[in-house]
Amino acid sequence: MKQILNIKKRIRKDDGAALVTVLLLVSIMSIAAVVSFEAVGYAVKRTAAARMYDQARLYAVGGEHIASIAAGRLVTTDQALLRTIGFDGVSDISYPIEGGFITGQLIDVSNCFNVNSLVSGADNGTFVPDDVAVAQYQYLLELVGFSEGEADHLSASLLDWLDSNSRQSPRGAEDYDYAAFDPPYRAANTLMADISELRLVSGYTEATRELMVPFLCALPSTSPAVLNVNSLKPPGGLLLAALVGRGVTYQQMQGLIAERAARGYETVADFWNEAMFNGRSINQNVRASVEVKPSRFIAQIHVNYYDARVYLTSYIWAANNGKTQVLSRAFGAVQ
Repeated sequence: MKQILNIKKRIRKDDGAALVTVLLLVSIMSIAAVVSFEAVGYAVKRTAAARMYDQARLYAVGGEHIASIAAGRLVTTDQALLRTIGFDGVSDISYPIEGGFITGQLIDVSNCFNVNSLVSGADNGTFVPDDVAVAQYQYLLELVGFSEGEADHLSASLLDWLDSNSRQSPRGAEDYDYAAFDPPYRAANTLMADISELRLVSGYTEATRELMVPFLCALPSTSPAVLNVNSLKPPGGLLLAALVGRGVTYQQMQGLIAERAARGYETVADFWNEAMFNGRSINQNVRASVEVKPSRFIAQIHVNYYDARVYLTSYIWAANNGKTQVLSRAFGAVQ
């Protein structure tokens, strides 16, 4: 009888232990289920957000296409008419989409000095100094306000950054100089992809870049930038004076721009026929470096698509016949 009672007691104890075990298993499974559902929910949200962002990026590229069409139309439209109605080189872009909208601006950026024109391509594929462009750039630096010595250093260090050889120019900078920086690096010895690379070049401090960047660009070729004499603002007289050379001053070019007729110049020949240029010997390459219509644009696109926000900056080139080509694009911040 005692044995039977002991067995019953052990059974009751075992029942209690089994119940505790079952409850523990149920708790663990419940926690696992909650964690699993949260992970699945997070994965679903992340996938939805990624798809939404990808769609917004596609809309941004669509906005870029709209900007390209607008650039082509601006180039082929009668320029005198554009100036008469007050076009100032900036065109707004606005297009509604399901769940949001595309907005942005198309900006004429024809007027700049192409830093990559400081070199020219040699037959062996290397980049060598272009003496004419270097002289123009040095004059531009002096017109902006740098001393002759400072201009020599800034032009020489930029030239060393671009040309293919590793020989340091007088007052320039090459690998040996950059190796002393923290962290050390080497000169690019090739064309700049973006004007922001100036921050790496010796002498181009933040203060220097603030003064120079508004007048500079880094085109994907060594060809000089062609100035649009109809859209030049008075400060652009610096670019025009640097192009023509030391025979003219910034004040003279500034006055020429200020006195320009409201309808602008019909042809390039009309510009060079200005009384100011009478009797001056102007190189044909310089004469060919001006135009009466825009050719380069920056499109700044902003897409709002539900909760997604996308910014796109695109560089667009437009030919005289209105055909356009996107030279570069960058997602992220509007420049």
